Amino acid sequence: MSFTFRSAISERDSSAQLESQDCRLHVVMLVDGFPNKIRPDNGIFNLRAAQGLARFARVTIVSLRAWLPGRQRIAFSQVEGLPVVTVCVPQVPSCPRTNVFLYRVLGSPMLHSVLENCSIVHSVGADCGVLGSIWARRAGVHHITQIIGSDIEVILPQLANSRLISGWESYLHGVACNSQYLANKFLALYSQVKNVRKIWRGVDLERFQPIGPAAGPLAAKAPVRFLFLGGMPNYSALPYRSNTKGAETVMQMWQASETKLAETHASLLIAGPMNNKDRVDRWRGSLRYPGQVHISGPIHPDLVPAYLRASDVVLVPSLQDGLPNVAVEASACGRAVFGSTSGGIPEVVVHEKTGLLIPAGDVSAWKNAVVAYSDRLPSLTAMGKRARARVEELFDASKYPVELMNLYQQALKEPLMTQHRASGTHLS
Repeated sequence: MSFTFRSAISERDSSAQLESQDCRLHVVMLVDGFPNKIRPDNGIFNLRAAQGLARFARVTIVSLRAWLPGRQRIAFSQVEGLPVVTVCVPQVPSCPRTNVFLYRVLGSPMLHSVLENCSIVHSVGADCGVLGSIWARRAGVHHITQIIGSDIEVILPQLANSRLISGWESYLHGVACNSQYLANKFLALYSQVKNVRKIWRGVDLERFQPIGPAAGPLAAKAPVRFLFLGGMPNYSALPYRSNTKGAETVMQMWQASETKLAETHASLLIAGPMNNKDRVDRWRGSLRYPGQVHISGPIHPDLVPAYLRASDVVLVPSLQDGLPNVAVEASACGRAVFGSTSGGIPEVVVHEKTGLLIPAGDVSAWKNAVVAYSDRLPSLTAMGKRARARVEELFDASKYPVELMNLYQQALKEPLMTQHRASGTHLS
């Protein structure tokens, strides 16, 4: 393994210096979501992260998918110039322990040659992190994991007591957390793990900006226009992930205040994955003023900036969240964000400066906030301008791969086997 760039890089020159060097690090990024022809939005943030890293290192994506009849067990492809190895293994819905075990047993032989030739494994999410620990140890390479939100809140507690994977954290040489909130939660669980850092993924400031075309049903509406991109979950399929984006809060809040909102001609768009669209359609049909509300499915990634620009307020009422990308993207587009106080959202939204922070799940508080600002466009515009300035300062996506590369550098200094031998882990 070779790793040649310096760790002491000034903020001003870091990107230029790194790009000019011949970086031979080979990163295998292990993900459970990545864009494909059927779902171009699936794992879009993994794609963006990999594209940023590809400026400085060789990157190979290992994408985990559920096996279905007709799908190859292993397939090789390219997505926007990145090599992708897709591994398909049978899955059991809502059983992360079982699924990790199946990937562990069935996936290992398929990935041996890929992993043994890399420099470091970068797993995204705790379920992938458990597999990353197993596979990286077998291949004799270093491993970092990325904590994204639902993994530390829900998935890790389900996996924690499994004897088959106990000690997975002992084969971690670094951890990238999407927010300081997540870094604190991870260290509370695994205080012995080294190199745990908050690394914001950031946003492409050229792609997400206030000036540009607007799209979607809100584009033709008069202000104030509210946008919710969290979609509607399927409560039966994945109960441990359901409703975390706060769809029910949005619907209850709007229904409770629709008469007052109609007086100000406010409008709402609910968009995103609609795994329970019948539920949303029935709710809209029960409203006194259904013409105020628009329902859409998933938005193609290329159109997201235009949809954000067609709004005046972006609603992020998450019940739990590491740091929602939509809050950063909306801020970059110069839109006010009304976000909940959960997770890392307060790291993006400054209360009454760039938006509002409202208690998660408090329908009355959300109702009061939306009604109060439904005729205050100048205040919202001022919030949006301040949000854009703050994102330019703190959330520039070009910083993300630089910080990851510095984390890799520190991780590669850690011994490969010492922690594993000391822990008595069951990983094998």
